[in-house]
Amino acid sequence: MSAWKKWSLIAAAVGALLVLALTVPAVRHVLLAPSDMVQAVSTGMEFRRLETMIEGFSKEYKRWPTEDEFHELVNQSIEADRGDSLKSNGLVDRWGEPYNYFRQGSGYVITSMGPDRRPGSKDDIILLKRK
Repeated sequence: MSAWKKWSLIAAAVGALLVLALTVPAVRHVLLAPSDMVQAVSTGMEFRRLETMIEGFSKEYKRWPTEDEFHELVNQSIEADRGDSLKSNGLVDRWGEPYNYFRQGSGYVITSMGPDRRPGSKDDIILLKRK
């Protein structure tokens, strides 16, 4: 087989994969996963930042903040350092969706809906903190 024919077959295979990736969601998800992984790691880093703020609040007031106090704490503590801003409409994750914070028992929960932007799905990112 000539070199030109081999390259033609390779180009056709790559083209077929790209078409498949654009039309089949499961394949598209696998191909986009690396960028989602980077966003998930960034979201985890933001969770640590939020956790530090909440811990500071807890040391001062001897309790976890309410949902309203959490949003006020974020607005007071975080300078906008991203294009979409942690402050836009309260607090958003790397996919532009709001984080959810609520107290649960003796602790609290922070959630991000993840790349699919649907609550309760397998790609949600969750921080559960208990005393």
